[in-house]
Amino acid sequence: MKRPVYRLKKFIYYYWKRIFSKKSKNIFVQFWEILCLAYKIKYLPHNYYKFNGYLEGVDIDDMVDYMPGVLFDDIKEATINDSRYELLVKDKYLFSRFLCLNNLPCAKMLGLYIPHIGIVDAEYNKVDREVFFNNLTSDFVIKPISESAQGEGVRIFKLDEITDRSLFLNYLKANIKNESLIEKKITQHEALNKIYADSINTARVDTLIKTNGDVIIGNSVLRVGRNGRKVDNWSGNEGGIAIPIDLTTGKLKEFGRDYFFNSYSRHPNSGICFKEYMIPYFNDILILVKKAALLFPKIRSLGWDISVTTTGPVIIEANHDYGARLIQVAGPMFKNTEFIAAIKEYVYTFEKGRRYRKYFK
Repeated sequence: MKRPVYRLKKFIYYYWKRIFSKKSKNIFVQFWEILCLAYKIKYLPHNYYKFNGYLEGVDIDDMVDYMPGVLFDDIKEATINDSRYELLVKDKYLFSRFLCLNNLPCAKMLGLYIPHIGIVDAEYNKVDREVFFNNLTSDFVIKPISESAQGEGVRIFKLDEITDRSLFLNYLKANIKNESLIEKKITQHEALNKIYADSINTARVDTLIKTNGDVIIGNSVLRVGRNGRKVDNWSGNEGGIAIPIDLTTGKLKEFGRDYFFNSYSRHPNSGICFKEYMIPYFNDILILVKKAALLFPKIRSLGWDISVTTTGPVIIEANHDYGARLIQVAGPMFKNTEFIAAIKEYVYTFEKGRRYRKYFK
């Protein structure tokens, strides 16, 4: 019963406000346009409200080129990604170890916290707490090994604020119920600090391994926190802002969007103007994600979260189930001809893709 109630609340909170907003089209116009959009895209018209089709002045034809997130997820599951290998990126411990073994830059693992056991090292050997704390030299992050989408469960600790180690361990016992990774906090590049310093701001870059083995980039956005939030997660009422990055120049485009697709030309807290703001080491980011993608040849579609330090990019995590909505802040997916052509290859190559072929005609 809990799930239907949650969905009803979400519907009321998200859609009801938009249906009757002062900026919305007449309700009868909305209803007619939803029917027209469903006919044109041959799918449930989720995009109508997610990408502002309901607002006055927005042409319904602008909605046609956005791929519905559920459709994108289904295509990936059916034809692109092999679910048997998804644990390699879902489990943050395995993912971190895998990257380290392949000498790719990632957040430094300091150990793990396991409920009822305590702190262990990367090989799961029990670590004396005094030894662990004595070896700490910087602030650190504790995050669940799995099920931490959108920054859920991520905790950031300042080393100089831990004055009583026993109290700190008691805090962990009371608040952390799942096996969690302990990582050194990344010090991000000053260029990203200037936009928003309270969170580690990451570039989301989606990669796709084509049927011939080549890796292509779909799109990229910079996610930044806001309003005192310590994480840069994008979804929800308190989420941050996503700004498209020009893949050729590495510069931010003019407007960013929050989860409700409200537009921003400047960061609301720092006042930094987004247009043509340079992301440092962006070409290195693209090289890194292409190299990393080839380590996961059975998980061919991945959304990478990349931080930038003073010495270059660092991989934070990869997402096999990344949503189409965030990445389409950078533009409608169906207008990305190279990316769509690569997806189409999978849809037409595999028998399970037969049911999706009508969306690519």
